[in-house]
Amino acid sequence: DAPRRTSDGFLAVRARAAKSGVYAYSGAEVDPDNKYGLRDAASVNVLRDEATVFSPSSVRSFIGKPITDDHPNEAVTAANWRDHSRGVVMGAMRDGDHLAFDLVLMDAATIAKVEAGKVELSNGYSATLTHGDFTAPDGTKCQFRQDAVVGNHVAIVDRGRAGPSCRIGDAAP
Repeated sequence: DAPRRTSDGFLAVRARAAKSGVYAYSGAEVDPDNKYGLRDAASVNVLRDEATVFSPSSVRSFIGKPITDDHPNEAVTAANWRDHSRGVVMGAMRDGDHLAFDLVLMDAATIAKVEAGKVELSNGYSATLTHGDFTAPDGTKCQFRQDAVVGNHVAIVDRGRAGPSCRIGDAAP
């Protein structure tokens, strides 16, 4: 949806924020203890399948979570929420092959960045990583699969791992 301003100056929008597929992570991100010999790999394929992305518990876990300007270096908690939050996720629903969130941005500086073009979204979350031989629907081989995603925040970033389809935008192509 096209972003809209509320009467008090907040920016409200429904935006695609996640999708299933194959994601490239560094070996250090997925195998930090080198348990599978992948810690030094430049790129490791991780499958995020539809069952995980659209799991009702995963989808619900993002509702009420903060929106941040870039990813913080720590999980957002009650102890640091005030330092990181720039808005809130108000709702979540499937939108075709994407997961969409109803976002309300409440910080004027972050709204200005969005209006200037910083619009891609990247979710901060925890997940279980299962090591194995997995094949994505397109045939891509993956060394890991994500399961049991639990949302922590949604970051507004210059370039998100999920690509430019996960962004604040409007309905125009």
